[in-house]
Amino acid sequence: AVALTALAVSAIVIGGGAVSLARSLEGRVLPGVGVAGTDLSGLTLAQAARQVTAVADAVLDTPLVLEAAGSTTTLTPRDLGARANTDAVVRLLQADRDGVGPWGWVRLRWFGAQAPSAPELHVTSVDPSAVETAVAGLADQLGRDPVDAAWTYDEDAITFTPHVDGLRLDVTATAAAVEQALTALLADGGPWDRGGGAAPVVQAAVVVTPAATSLTQLGQVLFLDQSDHTLALYEDGRPLGEWVVATGAPGFSTPTGEYTVAEKRENPTWGNPAPDGWGRDLPAQIGPGPDNPLGVRAINWGGTDHIRFHGTNQEWTLGTDASHGCVRMANADIIELFDLVRPGTPIISVS
Repeated sequence: AVALTALAVSAIVIGGGAVSLARSLEGRVLPGVGVAGTDLSGLTLAQAARQVTAVADAVLDTPLVLEAAGSTTTLTPRDLGARANTDAVVRLLQADRDGVGPWGWVRLRWFGAQAPSAPELHVTSVDPSAVETAVAGLADQLGRDPVDAAWTYDEDAITFTPHVDGLRLDVTATAAAVEQALTALLADGGPWDRGGGAAPVVQAAVVVTPAATSLTQLGQVLFLDQSDHTLALYEDGRPLGEWVVATGAPGFSTPTGEYTVAEKRENPTWGNPAPDGWGRDLPAQIGPGPDNPLGVRAINWGGTDHIRFHGTNQEWTLGTDASHGCVRMANADIIELFDLVRPGTPIISVS
């Protein structure tokens, strides 16, 4: 009788302890249960749901950096269609708790039994179409046609624009690289260990189309600014020299527009261009020497009859409108220009 009584008492104690444990964990996660390395023991199901969601979000929102031609775009697995089974995990936590049964509570309370195995949290693979759409959007942003280097001008200045190589993003190859990186990120057993750490940087597959002409291929150009009485020579977009000049006097304006360097002459003979006009009192020709109006060098403008850059024996007129249409330069300056400039070089003349 005593033994039976003791046994009954023990059963009551054991059963009461199990019931007490079950009541204390009403609506809560069983002891020892964790998901993806996160202990959920004793949490309410709502608290557990928030923890599980936070663990999943750390991976779903991990930045994936896509680099392309100096630009970067940040994507995440979530952006690309990946999802976590958080709702299913919480339902399984509830089902595991509800399915313990009386003997299970006894085993948990008194015999050190383990809770049912934790449900597995996993992330679905990304959507290939979402990846391709994201990469195609980046391709639209980065894609450009090649642009050749060029010079342009207005009444104030000449401007040199460097070349721009064309770019095209290989969407298929880049999408494959992104999918490969995301597959590694979301591999079983891998993402949760990362703790939301940065995902690898993915280099986009970029196809470069070189421009046909760079600044170093532009060659020479002369820019005559008549309002400032300056002449500048550029080569490949870089200034080679600038000189003060005299341009046409009223009634004998220096032409404006685009011309080219034609014949170059050393110690030229001056031929009277207007024997019946302003040159009627001058000889038909003046040979080389200090009295020669052309100075020591002459550089003809292609496309005109008598316009040229030339030296002068009247250097005091430089910086003014004083010539009969030609561009006067100091003799030392015209020698420098003569030695630098090449036939065929464009001449830009602005008023």
